[in-house]
Amino acid sequence: MATAKSSGNTLSRSDLVARIADTSGFPQAQIDAVVRAYESAITDALVQGDEVRLSDLGKFSVGYRNARMGRNPQTGEAAPQAESWSPKFKPGKAFKDAVNEAGGKKAGGKKTGAKAAAKLAAKAAAAKAPAKASAKAKPAAKPAAKAAAAKAPAKAASTKTKAAAKATPKAAKSAGKKK
Repeated sequence: MATAKSSGNTLSRSDLVARIADTSGFPQAQIDAVVRAYESAITDALVQGDEVRLSDLGKFSVGYRNARMGRNPQTGEAAPQAESWSPKFKPGKAFKDAVNEAGGKKAGGKKTGAKAAAKLAAKAAAAKAPAKASAKAKPAAKPAAKAAAAKAPAKAASTKTKAAAKATPKAAKSAGKKK
């Protein structure tokens, strides 16, 4: 039987074929043909506008993106973006549960991502900090909250006028009469 070699943390098609061949006992050539037919069938269904639902794994679908005006980040110039269709995948419950059960861990056994590291650091800092330190931080937050509350009425008034400006001329006239 063939042995599956993984190139780092990414599993390629040949790695997948080798793993399936190892577990099933079928030759790699047959498994490769099946995997390619599987990919082709999903692609063909999405091209036709169909959804592909695989129980426990997830749902493949196609999403539409409207044409819009974007910005070139280097120059700041407006750059038109054409409408497009994009394939999407929504994992199924069993698939999510299997990944969550593993803890979203990489081969090294550590959680991945900056958010996970930030949460762990925040928990460690909170556990080490004395209770009085958190009480001292509260008075500093109150002036900011008061300042935000003072600005709130002006902001609400400006949103009303913006909404009236966006409305149809007939609706804008009726909004003006109610004031």
